Amino acid sequence: MTDHAVLSPSSAHRWMSCPGSVSLSEDAPAEVDSPHAIEGTRAHTAAEIYASFEFDLIKPRTFARRIAEWEADTPEEQVEDMISYAVDYVEKLRELSRDHTYPELRVERRVQTGVDQCWGTADAAIVSADRIDVVDYKYGKGVLVKAQDNEQLMLYGLGVVHELGLKDNTPVRLTVFQPRLNNVSTMETTAKKLLAWREKVVKPAAKLALSDFAPVRPSEAACRWCPVAGSCSVRAEYMMSLDFNTKPGLMDREQLAEALGRLRDMENWIKDVRAEAMARDYIPGWKKVRTSGRRQIKDQAAAIDVFTQAGLDIDDVSERKLRSLGVLEKTVGGKVKLQDLLGDLLTVSEGSITLAPDSDPREEVTGAEDFL
Repeated sequence: MTDHAVLSPSSAHRWMSCPGSVSLSEDAPAEVDSPHAIEGTRAHTAAEIYASFEFDLIKPRTFARRIAEWEADTPEEQVEDMISYAVDYVEKLRELSRDHTYPELRVERRVQTGVDQCWGTADAAIVSADRIDVVDYKYGKGVLVKAQDNEQLMLYGLGVVHELGLKDNTPVRLTVFQPRLNNVSTMETTAKKLLAWREKVVKPAAKLALSDFAPVRPSEAACRWCPVAGSCSVRAEYMMSLDFNTKPGLMDREQLAEALGRLRDMENWIKDVRAEAMARDYIPGWKKVRTSGRRQIKDQAAAIDVFTQAGLDIDDVSERKLRSLGVLEKTVGGKVKLQDLLGDLLTVSEGSITLAPDSDPREEVTGAEDFL
């Protein structure tokens, strides 16, 4: 068995909606982890270490060694926030476990779904005789993730059900824990429903994705994380075929609405094409150049010593800075709210005005044209 499934749960939405992306991706160059992906991996490691320790899956000595190794490999400015959110994650697991009789926590456990070429690693699963909880830890803050009908999370739940050999109506609760967006989303289902979904939806989609003539069906959601998003010719044809169906003159409200619905997909495609071109060795008529560098001091403590030895006052060359709000809330403790302690010193900016579809849960701003 390889380290990565051909039909991984994390890419389930892509291969289920665009089956042809599987074969197209076979010859794609190995993906280089982005800074966001590396950050997410570090955050997941911290969460796994803390959960394992708090639920007595590892000894204190092992915890101390592993967390020290993790800190040594993590940028200093990320450590406090990641630990803070890991503590929140553990508390959520404890809250969920209270609904179980004799709960067993499983962290970072590989699960088989019972579907050919489809397996993955579930962040956390709490199992007992009366119910199952599966939790997906999302550290990203760019996209709000919901649990309802989330193919990735449903496949993790299916994997736990399959490996336990359940076929009844055992309750299964699927949870997305996304702390940096203050998002905890839950879907309630049963083992029997997940098995029925596997037979009716997942297996046919997997069979099609593994076939020799799987269709390519580009869409905004399917192409978002596709490894060949920038070089797929079918997507290029699809994007080039889009037009706004406008006649000479000004677009009316309906035409603007239609155009707005297409812009994000176009913007993402443009970014993907540029990224693909940057990854190629040679593109006719184009070359790679270096932008201007940014000045920075590589050792701030040493620089402060240099400035003070030169006779400058330390307050003129450095400043004290409060820790992040998440860390401050943990420091203050649960008995006193940060807002109550700081009063008027803690403010929330109004935020800029942007466009969002009617399905967005945020309240509409009226008179927005006054701020343009």
